[in-house]
Amino acid sequence: MNRRKSAENMTSNLNICLWMMGILNFITILFLVTTIVLTQNRIAFAQEARTFLEELAVAPGKPEVRLVIVLGSYLLICLLIWAKRDDTIQGTP
Repeated sequence: MNRRKSAENMTSNLNICLWMMGILNFITILFLVTTIVLTQNRIAFAQEARTFLEELAVAPGKPEVRLVIVLGSYLLICLLIWAKRDDTIQGTP
């Protein structure tokens, strides 16, 4: 009985760690995307975009598209992990 409670406690702790990792990853991704978007908008509104773009090797795309792509990829990965955890997706053994 004591081992069963210990195993349930360990499972509960692992679930808490999983959720915390997901939340921290989301915050990190949101911070990076926000920084990129704000930097691009600040350069565009400062009328220095031409000099900035001449120094770049690759021109950036629209900031809003990048935000949607990054957050959509994050949500897709979260859904795949959730489905794999619930055994609704058969993976390789």
